[in-house]
Amino acid sequence: MKYIQFTKKENEIMDILWKHDVAMSANDIKLASKDLSINTIQQTLQKLLEIKYIKVAGIGQNKKAITRLYRPVISEAEYVNSFIGEDTRAKISAYFVEHTDDLQMIEQLRKRERVKIMRFSASSLFITLCISFLLILLLDILLSYKKSYKLFRTDFITVLIVVVVVRMFVPLEFKFTKTIIVPTIMNPIIVLLQYKIYANVQVYQFLLLVWVLGIIWNLIKWIRAIQITKDMYKRIENHSEHYHISDFIDNYQEENYVVLRTNYVSSPMVMGFNKTILIPDVYLSQENLKNVLLHETWHIKNHDVFTKQIINLLVIMYWWFIPVYRLRDKIDLFLEMRVDYQTTNPFSKEEVMKYMHTLIEIQKNIQGRNEFNGQSTHFMIQDNANVLEYRINYLMDGMYQKKTSKILMIIVLALPLLTNSIILESAFEPPNNEDMYDQSDIDKGYIIKHKDGTYELVLGKTRFKISNPNDDCFKAVPIIKE
Repeated sequence: MKYIQFTKKENEIMDILWKHDVAMSANDIKLASKDLSINTIQQTLQKLLEIKYIKVAGIGQNKKAITRLYRPVISEAEYVNSFIGEDTRAKISAYFVEHTDDLQMIEQLRKRERVKIMRFSASSLFITLCISFLLILLLDILLSYKKSYKLFRTDFITVLIVVVVVRMFVPLEFKFTKTIIVPTIMNPIIVLLQYKIYANVQVYQFLLLVWVLGIIWNLIKWIRAIQITKDMYKRIENHSEHYHISDFIDNYQEENYVVLRTNYVSSPMVMGFNKTILIPDVYLSQENLKNVLLHETWHIKNHDVFTKQIINLLVIMYWWFIPVYRLRDKIDLFLEMRVDYQTTNPFSKEEVMKYMHTLIEIQKNIQGRNEFNGQSTHFMIQDNANVLEYRINYLMDGMYQKKTSKILMIIVLALPLLTNSIILESAFEPPNNEDMYDQSDIDKGYIIKHKDGTYELVLGKTRFKISNPNDDCFKAVPIIKE
């Protein structure tokens, strides 16, 4: 039989029940646990009862009241075996037949096999989106507002981009993750996600279906766009003038990439994964053409098209998360800024000024949009004078030559670890405190004496096995013989 994988709270409670050979109350489990609250325990016990992984095994006394006692319905071995493949079991058995007869050790190894290093949950997704939103907002500020770049350096921005992308690709909780109970935030979210909208279909199931369908649809569009780009490149290749960089730049010593002059594009670009530079069939001065070619060459060297495809996959993954589109735009801008610096790094001040003039001329004279958005590197980010102004100012200030303090860089690099180390969880009061029965509840019930000499206490629809019907708390409870 295949069992449902436990959550962290369920796993901790089941471990406690497995380790004790006696039936335990919620309070007993609380005493045996590390940091679980009584409310969390009672809530989790109700869930385990519903999925029939535990059962009510009797009642026990807790001060002046009685409480349910619980036992596991499934053994730890049964649960472990459902998550260990035949190959794993065979290897474990073979090893210990040869090296030891300690069956307990075998079970411990099996337990280790089933422990999951990472786990996806609504809570892990929630904290990922919150952290990512804040990081994207910071990136947006740094790459949008005039002179904000003076506060940070480009090495910091590079690390910030890597951190937010990695964080979004890994919306998981880990073994070291600590749970923080925040009922005011998480309870409404969990209630909404578990709300049944039709039959047994819950909101989270519906949203998950929409999410997956959206991913599939956008993947199809992405694959189609790649294919269209490939087909268009073949057409361009067959209807273009073919050159090499050395045909335009004297004494060029780097890799001599192919250059296609064509009417199919409106601005210089590298299209797809082809190490080929496309330039529009319009007049460009010798100086402008040189700057354009050097710029696109660095895009090829940096594998920027590949980087853009990774970001496209992130957008596909989070197609419903609006900030991810802003992240993509800012990364596109940053790739251009990086290439601006790499191109002009060996230039004299006069040559840098000419390069900036090229940026302005291309922006002014070449109209049209990137026909292969997401599948190419583009010399300009079209129709945005503010972006152009930002690039020029950044280049003039020479910010690439400055470095961020090591302390700040360490903090940024530590962000994924820090944000993955906590998880926000809900906490609900157990319904009607079903775990506990006071004396008035007991007095309303009755005791059945079975033919085999055993006794059961009946409280409404619930039955408990009891060992001593003569206990003081049962004085007023009638006994009925079977």
